Amino acid sequence: MRIERVTFESEGIRIVGELRVPDSPGPHPAVALSGPFTGVKEQVVGTYARLLADAGLATLAFDHRGFGESGGRPADPRGAPYRRPSALNSRWGRSMDVGSRYRPFMPADDLGILSDELRSQARVDPNGEVSWHVRDAPAVLTELADAGRVALGLDMRDYDDDGTFSEIAWSVYDGADPTEARDAALGALALHELPGAWALITWRP
Repeated sequence: MRIERVTFESEGIRIVGELRVPDSPGPHPAVALSGPFTGVKEQVVGTYARLLADAGLATLAFDHRGFGESGGRPADPRGAPYRRPSALNSRWGRSMDVGSRYRPFMPADDLGILSDELRSQARVDPNGEVSWHVRDAPAVLTELADAGRVALGLDMRDYDDDGTFSEIAWSVYDGADPTEARDAALGALALHELPGAWALITWRP
């Protein structure tokens, strides 16, 4: 794939990202990605961007303002819900919108592999992300591995009463073995005092 460093302005702030374009002939469906609040494009979001590009999507992974290579000052993570940079609306438009015609696999598409109990305890976001209370996360990870799913990422979330949340990337797995992926995530859950009560789990079929 072709990887290109890109910069653009959003509300007067310089944003830096990495554009990945598959080698196959285009046009390609595309998606813009930003990571957890303190994450940068070389971390979890970069892994997702690479995997999506391997699957044939063009991806743009960028640093939040005030983090990584982007300019500006960080916003309050407990303030207003996150807004994607305004330049994405005008420069790339709907082609870079996960909610547009082209939508990659999301965990919410695959909940049928889990037991009724775990499905009933899932917190499903409108964008297809799924999280569970940390007490249920080990059981979810075990059932995912038993079903042959590879758990790619584990982020810790702390929700406020109004539905906003803070999020910290906690574990990432870049391999292909379901058992190794489960063990990596379980190990991360056991390492430290967790910074949130909810675990956002991402996997691939």
